[in-house]
Amino acid sequence: MRHRGSVGSLFFLLLLGAGPLQAAPGSPPGAGTLLVGAASDTVLPLVNGSHDYLNEGFPERGNLYDPGIAVPAWDDGRIAVGNGESESYWVHDDIRATAVAIDDPRSPHIVVILATDLYMVFRSDAEPIRARAAKLLPPGIAGKLKVIVSASHNHHGPDTAFDVNHGWYEYMTNQAAAVVASAVANRRPARLQVAAGEHWLGMNDGTDPQIFDPRLNALQAIDTRGAVIATLVQWNNHPEATLGWSPPLSAIEDDRVAPRSVEPREARTTFTRIATFELPLRVDRYPSSRYALVELTPHTGRRHQLRRHLASESHPIVGDSTYGKGKHNRLFRDLFGVPRLLLACTRLEFTPPASATTLRVEAPLAAEFAGLLTRLGTQYAADPLSSPSP
Repeated sequence: MRHRGSVGSLFFLLLLGAGPLQAAPGSPPGAGTLLVGAASDTVLPLVNGSHDYLNEGFPERGNLYDPGIAVPAWDDGRIAVGNGESESYWVHDDIRATAVAIDDPRSPHIVVILATDLYMVFRSDAEPIRARAAKLLPPGIAGKLKVIVSASHNHHGPDTAFDVNHGWYEYMTNQAAAVVASAVANRRPARLQVAAGEHWLGMNDGTDPQIFDPRLNALQAIDTRGAVIATLVQWNNHPEATLGWSPPLSAIEDDRVAPRSVEPREARTTFTRIATFELPLRVDRYPSSRYALVELTPHTGRRHQLRRHLASESHPIVGDSTYGKGKHNRLFRDLFGVPRLLLACTRLEFTPPASATTLRVEAPLAAEFAGLLTRLGTQYAADPLSSPSP
């Protein structure tokens, strides 16, 4: 599709041993001159150095109401990024790294497509996967590797963007590198066939122009015995790679993308500590857990400004599923019955465009929020509870 100011997310799904495709009309049968290999392995977190917890078993196929396997021990990093139940620690399905290696003897390169069932894999994180895979292969082969790394943008897996469990990420990187090396080592004579169609799985980001690319593409490798080696499925989902930047109209019409030159914008927040609380419970490495009630005043309006500022100071807001800490969020949910984000706007001041009068709007705290503060102040106060500024 023509560029319209946004770039679609590319999703790759690699299936091992899937049934044969109905090839697109005119698709050449191939002569089996290519060498193709595939491999796949789990990237589910280890618990105490093993995957023994998986012996409890996944839900039966098609049973969407079975939550799966409870694995509370691996909540060092958040999961279910961005939406859904961020503090969930249930495993309903396996998450994997899967690779297909395509080697054309006429080309100086071996192309490997690696699909990971993860939220994001940044370029800086893909490079170690490539480097470690190369070390697992003979030098003559490693020098030919061209590895394409993709993520399915799974919002319900370990966090790979914000609050990363670095121990798990290191393990995942090694697993992915081993999968790449195994796919290369498993190469055998094969032919490729392609198919194309349409899908309605995607979404748009709610901005104009509305963009949706319905193309669905499939590539399948079949060995000389007729067995399917792997099937690659690719589609485009939500088009928001511009991250709020819009190119000029001329760039849209001329099918060009103008260079991005956006200066960093100021984001300023001031705060006042109102009270502190101490719970006699070990959540992290300390024998007790301390929390503070603060009044925040944003002087600019940026997306997630308050949540991001506090998280950047290592004081995330309790209940924050994107920038917070899962262990503390679950503590407040289980101990106090409050599963929400503990952030509330109680006062808003603004001057309407057609008026010189400043309006001030106030709202009381929700009952569950106010009740929580009362309980904390009564049972766990570390210093007196004072009133917010007028």
